Amino acid sequence: MKLEIYLKSGKAPTVFVFEYATDSMGNKFEGDIKDLYISENLTYQFIGKNQVVVNGSEISFIELS
Repeated sequence: MKLEIYLKSGKAPTVFVFEYATDSMGNKFEGDIKDLYISENLTYQFIGKNQVVVNGSEISFIELS
């Protein structure tokens, strides 16, 4: 699965072979991330073949395909 992270700045970093995401509160989200609520006050780490770390305040939306 590929995870696209669309940022408010217009950039869209991609996580290839998405495995899981964690937030700065220690919550872990695996597989279907429909329950992942993006909070502007948290930092998120998206992990797969590569890794992307981004503040929730920068995220516009995410898409898993």
